[in-house]
Amino acid sequence: MSGQEQTIYIVTNRNVLKSKDNREVGFGKVFNEKAPDELRLARVTGSAKKWNMEIIKEPQSRKPLDKAKHPSRRLFIELINRMRKRNRNCLFFVHGFNNVIDDVVERCMNFQKEFDVEVIAFSWPADEGLRGATNYRSQKHEAKLSVNALDRCLEKLNEYLTDHLKKIEEENARKKESEREKCNFTFNMALHSMGNYLLKNLMNSTVYEGETLIFDNVVLMAADANNEDHAQWVDRIAHRKRIYITINEDDKALAASRVKFGKEQKARLGHYTKNLLSSKAVYLDFTHADGVDDSHAYFEGDLLEDNTIIREVFDRMFKGQAVEDVLRDDLEYDPHSRLHRVP
Repeated sequence: MSGQEQTIYIVTNRNVLKSKDNREVGFGKVFNEKAPDELRLARVTGSAKKWNMEIIKEPQSRKPLDKAKHPSRRLFIELINRMRKRNRNCLFFVHGFNNVIDDVVERCMNFQKEFDVEVIAFSWPADEGLRGATNYRSQKHEAKLSVNALDRCLEKLNEYLTDHLKKIEEENARKKESEREKCNFTFNMALHSMGNYLLKNLMNSTVYEGETLIFDNVVLMAADANNEDHAQWVDRIAHRKRIYITINEDDKALAASRVKFGKEQKARLGHYTKNLLSSKAVYLDFTHADGVDDSHAYFEGDLLEDNTIIREVFDRMFKGQAVEDVLRDDLEYDPHSRLHRVP
């Protein structure tokens, strides 16, 4: 991808920032002024360090809009066309604690560059405020308030993908077998840190109706959610292939997270290797993998160059492929803990 301009998409319930001449120029640190479940879209082009954000205009007419002309549907068609042209899969990413919008864009641009995937990010107001337990508690509250927004986002993505696949089926029915189009792409979801707490609250919510079934793989990375009873909500995640949970016992950020409330904060799912009881999830232990150390984000940076097994593990998860079967000669399985250990 050297020298090629990148494009990612942002869906967010953050507030919209405006210039002095009232142009929409970016996203802020708090909820959308209309409501926490109000969504806006943006197309971001450029590179991880230098990019331009175009906030997609919303329809101003009060008349019902032809659904084919709705901005979000047009962006989805643009995404599908990019996936076809570049033979790529799509990664839907939900970030975690203390992420300004610039950090989200940079990480997603790096995902695209390193793993050759199209990227959609759901961004919620998780900007750093006052340090310590007060800020942490505040962001957990904001994650809870973002449940409906994430659900609405997934509903739309589900609707558009279903409509697209139905259209392909109808067109194929009119063609000879040799001319029929095959949908070889996958959609996959990855959530980092407190983004998993947001997913947990969605799974436990009455608004959830299995919208995550569009994803082949669902990857819970360094999850900042309770290990205790996690199987109850993890096993509710609808998916097409696999759920992966990544763990690093030495994760510095999750260790700090655990002591935020003293005895009130229980062991975090992303740094605890006991009580791994989900009947659907595959647990991947990165604790002793070369170069991981106390990292909270062992899916990016120089680590991918230094440890090719880690790169391949995330590459396969982000593209809807299997890890534990294909890489079984590289991973050490512990049947007692139900962990696959990454070297």
